[in-house]
Amino acid sequence: MMPITTANENLSADFLALADAYLALFDGITEDDARLWTEGVDQTPAENLASMIGWWQRAVDVMRTETTDTAASATLTKSLSQPLPGFAWEEKKAVELSFEDDFADLSIEESRTRLRELAKPLARLLAAKSDSVVIADTDNDPRRPLSPWFLAFAAHRRELGLTDAPADAAPLALFFFHFTRSKMRELLNWKNFVGHVTREPPHALWWF
Repeated sequence: MMPITTANENLSADFLALADAYLALFDGITEDDARLWTEGVDQTPAENLASMIGWWQRAVDVMRTETTDTAASATLTKSLSQPLPGFAWEEKKAVELSFEDDFADLSIEESRTRLRELAKPLARLLAAKSDSVVIADTDNDPRRPLSPWFLAFAAHRRELGLTDAPADAAPLALFFFHFTRSKMRELLNWKNFVGHVTREPPHALWWF
């Protein structure tokens, strides 16, 4: 299995490769099929794409805000600790429904283009925080979480479906890699249920 590296340039390249692998899973899925619901899978491919756009956009917005506004007000800090303003982390389904309302009407190609545009800045921002630790075991641990949003993201990993994410201190970016991989698994489950012809699962699924 290919491990995630912690060097900034490698982490950025790893995330872009993972993004490419995720987007490639939509090859051959028609617009009609993309909106086909099947029992046993939470999201259609169109909804999967829409929620991914929402999560990636939110992550980019949060990290850019933290970078440009280090003296954030208490209100802003609270907003940055929520998955989306006005939502709690336990409300993952409601958050994703909000993303679906915003983006599910995009075509498959429009959605993939949007995600490609988000992948590069997200990769750069994740790499810039590659030495940030989202979970510290003790109060005197010198590794401090730099992002309240990712700290909450990691703390609520079970609600987000990240049952195989690390339980102890880990690089901030690792949790987002796990989340992207979980969306890939959901899409592969959809393909299996509807009998959609697919290639072998991308190696990106075995990186962790």
